[in-house]
Amino acid sequence: MSALTVRAEQVLLHLCSKMVEEDKAQHIICAFMAMIAVQFVLGSYTAAIVIFVFGLIKELWDLWKGTGFCWYDVTANILGISFTLFWLALSL
Repeated sequence: MSALTVRAEQVLLHLCSKMVEEDKAQHIICAFMAMIAVQFVLGSYTAAIVIFVFGLIKELWDLWKGTGFCWYDVTANILGISFTLFWLALSL
């Protein structure tokens, strides 16, 4: 295995370990549920953008008033949005 492959594997394992934390699971579930609700009004892709931007604003609020900005939270939001888009695509 090349050093790049080993490093990529380490990054993925670390990311997976972070995504099973309770807070990250909540981000995934909330993004998924928000996407389900909002996509009926705005359409799937517009809803994805709105939910993503809302998540970024929430993280900026955390940076200003809360626990700090967390890229893992943003990643969890993206996963929730992606799961929804994938699920909707399978439902067609």
